[in-house]
Amino acid sequence: MIRLRQSPALRSAIAQTRFSSTQNAFAVIVGGGMAGSSCAYHLTQRNIKDVVLLEKEHVASPTATSFHSPGLVSAAHPAHRYKPILAYSCELYSKLEKESGEPIHFNRPGTLRLATNATRLAEFKKYTARDYYKEGDVCKTTLLTPDQVQELVPHLNRNEILGGLYTSNDGFVNSKGLNKAFVNGAKSRGATVVNQTIPDFIRYDKSTGEWLVGLGDGSLIKTRNLINAGGIWANDIARLSGHSIPMIIVEHQYAVIKPSEHLKEGLPAIIDHDSTFYVRQSGDELLFGGFEMIDRVKIREDWYKNGVPKDGSVSIVPDFSRLSRAYERAKELLPALKDAKVDARAAVFSMTPDGYPLVGPFDKNYWVSTGFLDGVSSAGGLGKYLADWIVDGEPPAELFDTDASRYDGWADRKFIVDKGVETYSMFYNWSYTDRLAARPTDRISGVYGLLKKQGAQFGYRNGWEVAQYFNIDDEEMLPTLEREYQMVTNRCGVIDMSWKGKIEVKGPDAQELLEYAVCGEVPHLGKIGSG
Repeated sequence: MIRLRQSPALRSAIAQTRFSSTQNAFAVIVGGGMAGSSCAYHLTQRNIKDVVLLEKEHVASPTATSFHSPGLVSAAHPAHRYKPILAYSCELYSKLEKESGEPIHFNRPGTLRLATNATRLAEFKKYTARDYYKEGDVCKTTLLTPDQVQELVPHLNRNEILGGLYTSNDGFVNSKGLNKAFVNGAKSRGATVVNQTIPDFIRYDKSTGEWLVGLGDGSLIKTRNLINAGGIWANDIARLSGHSIPMIIVEHQYAVIKPSEHLKEGLPAIIDHDSTFYVRQSGDELLFGGFEMIDRVKIREDWYKNGVPKDGSVSIVPDFSRLSRAYERAKELLPALKDAKVDARAAVFSMTPDGYPLVGPFDKNYWVSTGFLDGVSSAGGLGKYLADWIVDGEPPAELFDTDASRYDGWADRKFIVDKGVETYSMFYNWSYTDRLAARPTDRISGVYGLLKKQGAQFGYRNGWEVAQYFNIDDEEMLPTLEREYQMVTNRCGVIDMSWKGKIEVKGPDAQELLEYAVCGEVPHLGKIGSG
């Protein structure tokens, strides 16, 4: 049983909230890291004052994740629907220090992604071709030539660079300061923050529709909205109410590096997608980190099953050798890293099988905001997204990437672990969409075997294996698409729709409703159509 750690401020803090509304609190947020503090901040922005934020130790504690974050604030993303989330974070962080009084040191030299091979350069060209940029947008992404890359970062090895993807006006923050700034902002507008406090029990009262949060001193908070923002402790919190969170807890290796030569000030954050490392300036030092090869990724499944120890990240022993491949490549690209002093560090992060966080309703009035691997970049935008959803009852946008219920019964523990490890090892590899770990799942249609035997190549949609095309004699993609287009146009095509959701609409007004809801004409009886 998880027990409360007593705090002198506990009784007075609870007393402040107990009679603030008929439910005691509009929302109780469990977890004071980046996700929880941002949600609290944005709820108070919506003039919701009876918000209680429970933090197991103190804000930005080294036992958790936010303390160890490199603080990268990236505005580029391969999914267009996700970019407004990141853009909002950039805009918010530019003014949060002044508002909160907490120094967050938002440096905005941009982010440079390196292209060191033709495949990566082609990917970056495609990205810029479909990227949107409106007048007045904070950040703009452009493709740079090798000469432009070297002008931006003269310390790079010009011979290794084919180009770069540069995003202006994003950069990096002090993550500890950002966490505290969210908390200060929330407190200034009425939220109550209670440190050194974790729930003793969490229970749902069906008769009132309230969540009961019991604390170790006998105090009880009733709330209409419970938000689990526990980070690496999220599953421990979920277990108190009979839930489980589809996530893994993974060790992350990083280092503070003293380069062997003085570097130009104001360098952008640098990311290499192929060797999967990041590096950014911190005064006259560098913060370096990366993502190991799949066979070197270490997860803490024992923590997930048995509970995260009190010391959390502090108990992880650094093992920088696990980043040897990434660091050796980094030294080739940035020679100033050769003979540098390396102060190895380590932490644990939580993440989901696909790398996107879980944000939204998980049960009745039970919300989650956890599984962030890029918590600093998205904390501002997703904190607002969740707060607006809680207050308004509808999400402000259709952000299905972060759907908290996207892993239902089909995602067993083996899938979550295997896919999570693969995703972590390939975190920066935008190109590789055909990731095969833990596939196929049990979500296969009756014709899967036949399609596979005929040479079908499959994509992956919400656990389903979805036939994309038929590969014949290793032909190129363009002839494949042309052949299948001609086949369907001039002969016949059969499409397996098993993976798509189906909604049955019944009643005398069913056709009228469908005619209102869909763009196309509702097909006649016995026919099918696309709306």
